[in-house]
Amino acid sequence: KLKPKIYKCPGCYILTCSLICCQNHKIELQCNGKRNRVEYIKNNEYNANNLRNDYHFLEDVLQTKQRGKRLLLTTDTKGSNKKNKSNKNYSRYPKHVQKLVEMAHNKDIYLVLMPNGMTKRINNTTSYIKPINQIHWK
Repeated sequence: KLKPKIYKCPGCYILTCSLICCQNHKIELQCNGKRNRVEYIKNNEYNANNLRNDYHFLEDVLQTKQRGKRLLLTTDTKGSNKKNKSNKNYSRYPKHVQKLVEMAHNKDIYLVLMPNGMTKRINNTTSYIKPINQIHWK
């Protein structure tokens, strides 16, 4: 019995009537069922859904970039959790943050800096107190 085809695969746009048909089409056509996130869309076909999808794609790219930066800031080339002092990754931070990072690594503390603008970064008031050589955690 033929059922109406009401489901559209985001990967290849094939119409299917049920989950079983969808699974069969994935096997037969070797489709992964995922939308091509970088596919070109003509201006006259561009709509609000495409804009939303593009926005989420860019958010994912930005998040991946920030995750990579945090990873670079917390590991050296050998993969250990200590900062390589010859590496200048912290130069973009203010001097007091650089000193905090340096002292944390000297004390074998695993420290991850959140990117600028993140709420946790803004609310964090952890600091290094030089006269008593202590890190004040808040």
